[in-house]
Amino acid sequence: MGAQGSARVHSKPRKFTEEKMTSSKVRFCIMTVAVLLVFAGFASAQGGSPKVVFMKGGTPDVGATVNFIMKSGPKGSATTGPGGVLGLDSILSSSKPHTQVEVEECTMDGSLYVAEQGAQNQVPCKKRRRLIAFWLDETGTVTVSEVTMTAGGSRGDAPMGVPVTVELDTLFGGALFGGSTAPDEYITEASDCSESGDTCTHSHNTWKVNIEGAILFPIGSGTFSVGPVFGIAYRGDLRDSISYPSEGGTEVESDHLRKNNLFVGIRGVAKLGDHFRVFLEVGPSVDSLRDTYTDVYPSGSYQDVYSQSAVSPEEAVGISARLTPMVWLTVKYERQDDRFDRESGSGESDPVFREFVFHENGIVGGLTFLFGGNK
Repeated sequence: MGAQGSARVHSKPRKFTEEKMTSSKVRFCIMTVAVLLVFAGFASAQGGSPKVVFMKGGTPDVGATVNFIMKSGPKGSATTGPGGVLGLDSILSSSKPHTQVEVEECTMDGSLYVAEQGAQNQVPCKKRRRLIAFWLDETGTVTVSEVTMTAGGSRGDAPMGVPVTVELDTLFGGALFGGSTAPDEYITEASDCSESGDTCTHSHNTWKVNIEGAILFPIGSGTFSVGPVFGIAYRGDLRDSISYPSEGGTEVESDHLRKNNLFVGIRGVAKLGDHFRVFLEVGPSVDSLRDTYTDVYPSGSYQDVYSQSAVSPEEAVGISARLTPMVWLTVKYERQDDRFDRESGSGESDPVFREFVFHENGIVGGLTFLFGGNK
């Protein structure tokens, strides 16, 4: 009896000890799994990123260019894809996961920026509005509502506004003139410089400066736009001269022609993505011609100055490449045909008129500045 009671007494503590060890292991395993799940969830959250959608006028803004600005400096740009969704890969790879950024819109030209908190002073726009802020590691959808440019030139939330674009061109280049540039009896063409001692010079190429402005209205989705264009062009003088032996010495005839014009027409623009634009211009040009003829001979000299205005057709085609959202590099070809009538001498009863004929081909290049919302 005592042996059996002793055995029972020893068996209970042994059984109690085994159950206690098993419960401790279970609790340890549960705690370990819980900690691992917490860290896994935290790591998963750190690796996530929001879906950023840009909206304009109630519809996805597809093809919009968004510039990235971080504390370390500019980080390039990205273009919104289908549905107006913006990819953040270029800044996610170079930023701490828990980074707050702001989306800002320049009120001067409509350009868009994603700027890191604390880097807003690096955004190259003096007047801008804050649209929204978010964290790079948050989940869900972030909707950015852009503001539409109104026809009056201010930016507001009115959905009926028209996103007009104002363009200013400052172009410099050269012009080549062909055709008869002066009355026959005033200037002898090079083919007539056949006699001994004759010397002819012709300078039918000159510099040209264009200043133009256009107001463009988008068509449909904004890929095409059209509107009026106004411009003024200045040129250098065209020069012809001939010198030949004369009684008592040498006689020199010279003719200086100066032509400037005002242009009023229509400009059509087609966007080729976000970085190139092609355009076409047609319309009338009001031209001003000043012709100064001088004849210097051994016994004296003679000068005649004649001015006339005329209207002629002008056509132009060009291409622009984006430097910044506001500044574009432009190259443009222009063609213009001019005809002027002038009194070149008097007959016995009626004046004799001769016709100036110009065929101008010009190449100019320079900067185009864009203001507005349809870039």
